[in-house]
Amino acid sequence: MDVPSCVIAVDIQAGFINATTASIPPAVRRFCEHNPIRHRIFTRFVNPGVGGPFVDILGWPRFQEEQEIALAPEIESLPTLVVDKCSYSPFMDTKLEDTLRGLEVDDVLVFGIDTDVCVLTTAVDLFDRGFRPVVVTDLSMSHGGREYHDAALSILPRYIGADNIVTTADLQRR
Repeated sequence: MDVPSCVIAVDIQAGFINATTASIPPAVRRFCEHNPIRHRIFTRFVNPGVGGPFVDILGWPRFQEEQEIALAPEIESLPTLVVDKCSYSPFMDTKLEDTLRGLEVDDVLVFGIDTDVCVLTTAVDLFDRGFRPVVVTDLSMSHGGREYHDAALSILPRYIGADNIVTTADLQRR
């Protein structure tokens, strides 16, 4: 498989960078610089605050301030498009599906933070819309810890197919 012409880099934001995820922004930067990816769509999670499920149901007030919402400095110059989202899915209340259809892409590389939440949701939502999501495992991680990342990778093959779970080395070999 050649590297697809479109990636969705999920929530590689300043507020999600910690000891577990710190390697992701530089790895994504190297990957994007060494592969001719024409469409680099990056998402940013923006917590809608009171009245939204993250505060009202989860009691989680983070990602309402720009210092957490901002893309990680290492990757902020890479996107050709930034999609702000107020949910786990980048398709809810956005024009992302129309954008992808307009770009006439079929296969979409998916990677970022958090593998167990927004990366997984993005991959499944792409699949449900008829796109082929290809999750790149070594460009993804969960800020909650490696165990969450590994748990997501253990169930993703059931959702989108085992052949669609790859590493950057797998992409280079295909």
